[in-house]
Amino acid sequence: MQQIQLNIIPFTPVASKGTFSFYGEKQKGFAPIYWGKIMENFPEGREAKHKNYYTDFQAPREEAITKEIKFADAINFSLHYFRHLVFNYFKSIEGAIVFPNYVDDIEVWFKDPLHKNKVYQLYNNFTIKVQFNQVTANGYEFVVAYNGTSKILHKSISEIADFDTTKYCNCVSELCR
Repeated sequence: MQQIQLNIIPFTPVASKGTFSFYGEKQKGFAPIYWGKIMENFPEGREAKHKNYYTDFQAPREEAITKEIKFADAINFSLHYFRHLVFNYFKSIEGAIVFPNYVDDIEVWFKDPLHKNKVYQLYNNFTIKVQFNQVTANGYEFVVAYNGTSKILHKSISEIADFDTTKYCNCVSELCR
């Protein structure tokens, strides 16, 4: 039986608000916010089914709606933002493999420096979840879980004979980092 150990780390954001650029169309990798969090009246001419606006947490581009958001007034949005910050922090670490898992928590893999094998590299896997008010009272939390290890072959999948590429779920290459 696998045992998972969780570490819950409460945190307080260094700022209580932030300024973000929003767009009316949903795009891959963008985080949603309910229209009522960024404007007082529903925009004239916008279909009622389009209740969210979206941001990629980048500098404003053409047609952006730029608004200041108080994190306490938009908890779900703030969780997206903090997840974005944590994700990019780990992406900046050389050699780390970082990707969102199936529930959009952050998976981080680090090479095991003590493991030596000619066929594969061993990685230690962690999941980082950002949540609000789940364990601590009235606050943000990081949940860090150690998920065990994974093995990554040293050779390309194109070098493996009779390999059905439809059956793999993740592929790590220098291009993915």
